[in-house]
Amino acid sequence: MVQQKIELRKIRDLSDNLSDSFKFIRIEFKPLLKSFILIAGVFLLANAIMSGLYQKTAFSFLDSMTTGRIGDEMQMMSTLFTPVYFITIFLTMLSLIAMKTVVACYMKSYIEKNNSPTTEEVWHNFIQYFPRVIIYTIPVTLLILTGFIFCILPGIYLAFVFVPFQFIIVFENKGFTAAFRRCFDLIKRNFWMSIGIYIVSYIIYSFSSGIIGFVVAALAGLASYFTTKEWSSTAGMVMGVFNVVGYVFYLVFLISAFLNYGSLMESRDGTGLLERLETLGKKTDLYKDLEEEY
Repeated sequence: MVQQKIELRKIRDLSDNLSDSFKFIRIEFKPLLKSFILIAGVFLLANAIMSGLYQKTAFSFLDSMTTGRIGDEMQMMSTLFTPVYFITIFLTMLSLIAMKTVVACYMKSYIEKNNSPTTEEVWHNFIQYFPRVIIYTIPVTLLILTGFIFCILPGIYLAFVFVPFQFIIVFENKGFTAAFRRCFDLIKRNFWMSIGIYIVSYIIYSFSSGIIGFVVAALAGLASYFTTKEWSSTAGMVMGVFNVVGYVFYLVFLISAFLNYGSLMESRDGTGLLERLETLGKKTDLYKDLEEEY
């Protein structure tokens, strides 16, 4: 049976985006998840460990409830902004950037090969673009945070505008200025449609990861409590496991966001249509395995 392919550069509305997102994940689940875990997993694991350690400190007052030393622990609550706290924030940002870069590299290889890429191929693109993506993302993140600090609405607007920023750097091999301008250029014609796609896909990700993550984290928490008899350790284990499960389900949002980027790119440039026109009359049909919708 010939493997079905998903055309990435295609104009999609909300229903098409969600349908193709789940279809792509279903078809590419094994190679995509393998690349995601092996490449981004290092950052996710480090973040989960540091998050668990911080949560253990943050919830240490739970242990004091059984010893009566609440006063000492209440004093500790004022010193929660420890180095572990800031390391956890840094690793969280690094993990989000790594996940987005892995998905962008996977999609780039997928289109170039017109087939599922190997982990080695994704890794080759990842080490090429990841340092650049980190450096370019810092000023964009500061700009978004500034928008939230001085006025919430500009921050929200910029957060939506820069969703495809990392995708543009990897997929189109753009520099900072070109990628920055490209974000505004792509979204200006389909702003409200993009917002709808981002919000709905994020809600789906949140609910699915929340339900599954709660069950898995609860089981891990029970095992931790019966082992350590400490509520703080249990809370740390629960939050660490919950974060890891949430990161895996974050693929739903990332795939949806990338397909919307492909839709914006097709609406602006017509790249996919041009490629089809160029292949007319040729013996080799690059899209012979694509599913057609009528």
